[in-house]
Amino acid sequence: MGTNENNRGLRFMRILLLFILISPLNALAVDNMMINTDIKEIKLRKDPKIGMSFAPGVEPGVVVDPPDGKNSVIPGYRVRFKGVAFIVGVSCEADLLDDCSAYTNSEDYQSMTVYIRYIQTSDSRFKTPEGSTIGDRWGQTIKRAGDDKIIYSGYDSCVLLQSGWYACIDLMSAKRKFDPKARRLLPKKTAIIDFYYKSKN
Repeated sequence: MGTNENNRGLRFMRILLLFILISPLNALAVDNMMINTDIKEIKLRKDPKIGMSFAPGVEPGVVVDPPDGKNSVIPGYRVRFKGVAFIVGVSCEADLLDDCSAYTNSEDYQSMTVYIRYIQTSDSRFKTPEGSTIGDRWGQTIKRAGDDKIIYSGYDSCVLLQSGWYACIDLMSAKRKFDPKARRLLPKKTAIIDFYYKSKN
């Protein structure tokens, strides 16, 4: 167990150092990502899906720590489709298992194809197939998910919808209370959904 945790820690540091070397960070994002806004946003021709490929033409401009409790850190991009902004985490191999750490030069990405392994959005124009949007209340989101469908992420602030999207509140939200039965902090019904993410089809 300790060895696995050490390996994850070393992997995190290696990816973070790599990211800093290829694109100095000049902007921080909320909670689970760092963004270099000097790296251009990419316009996609299709709605982003897990496993979808695209040619970015530039090195990654985002570092993402998915809120799934696995302590994995992956490179990514700011993308947009039909006006809706997303952050996508990518792999450089079609199996979606690598972290692109083998590609250390910005030139590597000029003709490379990358593969989407993670999608996140906090764009108010985004809507899940269930009809959930940014700003919805936690209580109404739970109703859409169904009480028997609740699965909390490693952040304890996300719920899995039937479509595969996780609806999440900000980790620092004050709209949480300790539930003695669950023995954890849980969102209040009035907590607002801040972002959605997806890591599986």
